[in-house]
Amino acid sequence: MPIYVINMIQGEDPWSRGPRKPDMEAIAKASGGRVYYVGSMDAVLWAYGHIGNELRSQYMLGYSTSAPLTSKEVQSIKVELKSGAKNREVRMAVGRGRG
Repeated sequence: MPIYVINMIQGEDPWSRGPRKPDMEAIAKASGGRVYYVGSMDAVLWAYGHIGNELRSQYMLGYSTSAPLTSKEVQSIKVELKSGAKNREVRMAVGRGRG
């Protein structure tokens, strides 16, 4: 499940106990989501609209294996689109199933 973060804080707050920029970006990337850095309510509305469009137009591909994959095997997984599929983005999030 993709995780989307909308961050309205400009720069790093040394007194904040919340997640730092690298942490937010790592979580979003690992899940197939993204981080939006916004400075106004108009930008927040734009980010919500972008997230909504993305969620309504995405496809998720999944498969299971009989045994856990090694890191090297996971890194070798490749998803390719047909050459006619222009302006499309492939993001990958690797998760572990139940069991």
